[in-house]
Amino acid sequence: MSFSLIVLTDLDASLLDHFDYSFTAAGPALMRLRETGVPLVLNSSKTMAELLAIREQLQLNEPFIVENGAGLFVPEGKNLREYSLGMNRAELLPIIHELRKRHDFKFTGFADMSPAQLVEHTGLGLAEARLAQQRQFSEAILWQDSDAQLEHFDSMLQANHLALIRGGRFWHISAKADKGSFIPDLRHYYRERLAGEVTLIALGDSDNDLPMLAQADYPVLIKSPVKPFPAFEHPALRKTEACGPEGWNQAVLELLQDLQELDPAQADTSKGDAEHG
Repeated sequence: MSFSLIVLTDLDASLLDHFDYSFTAAGPALMRLRETGVPLVLNSSKTMAELLAIREQLQLNEPFIVENGAGLFVPEGKNLREYSLGMNRAELLPIIHELRKRHDFKFTGFADMSPAQLVEHTGLGLAEARLAQQRQFSEAILWQDSDAQLEHFDSMLQANHLALIRGGRFWHISAKADKGSFIPDLRHYYRERLAGEVTLIALGDSDNDLPMLAQADYPVLIKSPVKPFPAFEHPALRKTEACGPEGWNQAVLELLQDLQELDPAQADTSKGDAEHG
């Protein structure tokens, strides 16, 4: 059996620490991925602007998914080709603001906050908060109403062809997309690029990561420091004992070792031409 490995990952509370957004504890696994040429694909609720900065820090040059699956960006030379699903943020903001006014829903969105206010709610630096507000396909909101009102809001969004997804800190509203929406496209992309079948490892910690994990060959739930594991079943599911990037590091290293034993070719490279840029 021969296959190429691809790693897809959530960021906040997975590869990045929930509190300080550091990926330092994942260093050994990140180094191992670079050494073996295994592509690392970011799949996050974060914006393109945020992920461009993080990709530079991680020295990545792979496709990446933004805003909970609402957009996919694929490198083509020095440029990025954009793929999106459904309406953009400029179209959906008037809808959700009108619903808030009409039904007296209580929530605060990124569009309502100043960068300084977003810093208070996230712990991001001011520059990072400004990047987080550069949303293209979705709106993130801080829900401040009852569960019954949330259910009502969700039904109103669905009537307007929008989806409400729970993330680590915020609820996210977009066209009906999720973190699994572009996974088939990524499989096709890497089958062609790597000239063969691919095996997907996916890591995440929240409910919004489950559509990605459901399509992975080897899904990993990362333990959160602030909430229990979401309900999820998969025959190959692994759960980490450590939180955030420490758990991420352990899971990736263990999976690379286990899959190397299934296919010794994985000890050298993932088909040789996967670049981390």
